[in-house]
Amino acid sequence: QAPFREKRWALLATALYQSGRQRDALGAVQRARTMLVHELGLDPGRELVELEQKLLRQDPSLTPGVRGEASPVCPYRGLLPYDAEDADSFFGREDDIAACLRRLRDSGVLVVVGPSGVGKSSLVRAGVVASLARADTPILLSSPGAHPVDSLAGLKQRGRQTLVVDQAEEAVTLCTDPAERVRYFTALATHVGAGGGLVLSLRADHLGDLAPYSDIARILEEGLYLLGPMHEPDLRRAIEGPANRAGLRLEPGLVDIMVRDVEGEPAGLPMLSHVLRETWERREGSTLTVEGYRSTGGIQNAVSQSAETLYDAMDEAQRARLRNLLLRLVIPAEDGQPVRARVSRDKVTADDEHRRIVEQLVEARLLTIDGDAVQIAHEALVRVWPRLRDWLDDDVEGQRLFRHLAAAADAWDGMGRPDSELYRGSRLTRAAEWRDSSSVDLDDTEAAFLQASMALSEAELRASEERIARERRINRRLGGALAGVVLLLALALVTGL
Repeated sequence: QAPFREKRWALLATALYQSGRQRDALGAVQRARTMLVHELGLDPGRELVELEQKLLRQDPSLTPGVRGEASPVCPYRGLLPYDAEDADSFFGREDDIAACLRRLRDSGVLVVVGPSGVGKSSLVRAGVVASLARADTPILLSSPGAHPVDSLAGLKQRGRQTLVVDQAEEAVTLCTDPAERVRYFTALATHVGAGGGLVLSLRADHLGDLAPYSDIARILEEGLYLLGPMHEPDLRRAIEGPANRAGLRLEPGLVDIMVRDVEGEPAGLPMLSHVLRETWERREGSTLTVEGYRSTGGIQNAVSQSAETLYDAMDEAQRARLRNLLLRLVIPAEDGQPVRARVSRDKVTADDEHRRIVEQLVEARLLTIDGDAVQIAHEALVRVWPRLRDWLDDDVEGQRLFRHLAAAADAWDGMGRPDSELYRGSRLTRAAEWRDSSSVDLDDTEAAFLQASMALSEAELRASEERIARERRINRRLGGALAGVVLLLALALVTGL
């Protein structure tokens, strides 16, 4: 309405910048400059010129509430998903959050489906859960794990509680008991039928795995929301928004490089967040630089470089422990794809050496500890770190043996260690041969299980040998008696004849 009022152009550019849209803010200043030159033949005034320079420098004075000193806390989560308490630093998914909340409000069910690395967990936790929490909606946040029914312990039978299930595919990838799977999905359907809300995040390649459970499958159809990758404007907000809130400056050109490198990249978001965190570690003052970004290895290599740097700093014994730990935390699914597994913290921190390895990985943001469980930060680590992929490919059969051994040992220990649950026969032979030929690091329960199985096998073998020897002695005595009877019969026949 008043295109020649430079003050209003300055207000628009400032508002765009404070919304995390630096590129649009600079575009507004450029449009004002072009209009003034073409329409009036005048250059823009000093206020607009100074504002443009501040926008290019990302001057902290442009952001309300941000002082000259940048926050000492990194605003990027690395490979870890954004959680509800990180909602203020979660940018780029505003439209998806609004659409998800509408879907949940209309149907009472929301199922966020997308490929691994597209940001499902962050959207659900930092977007949907945070919004529900602000509305004082009772929430139970859970992940199924190997025993999904146990994750519903805090679920209320009635009321408006919303059940949020992150990584819902674990109910079919980690749980090996078909009966427990049925009970779990039946419980979800019952919760929805009783008026409760339900939010699930689910990997797209496992969507078909829910088809056999008809009770929940029909319900989930109503709340299906397909989450796609971020496009350029959203990626820019995801990069610039957290930096602006933390009082950080982004060197001109850095955002353009990052957006170009990550667009079209599978599992790009966790790798983008990781490279941003690594670039923050290499910042100059409060400025994230292009040189700092390039030194991380870029989007393609930052995660691998971080893991490889940690590996190179270890001695041989530590490397062996690292290998055993990561192979315990990644399991092959039925389709052969690697799936991260949650493992009890006690299993991987049995002594000080193993505890230090876990702490190093947590500090490097490659592992995360959630209560008493440990897991890798993201499955993207498997895809982008060649060494870990080689470890998984080297001994596929050994990994299957190990998974079965670990599950059998836990069940044996939980049942009071009865002999009936121990390994026998060819299964014991294969497990023992694999243990002797590999450098696997069994925990106390697994080692005790295998040792008890071998002791029982040896005891049964000795008992079998003793029984055979006893039967042979009996057979020899019977043979001698039979020979005597035959002799006597022959004598009787001769005598009778």
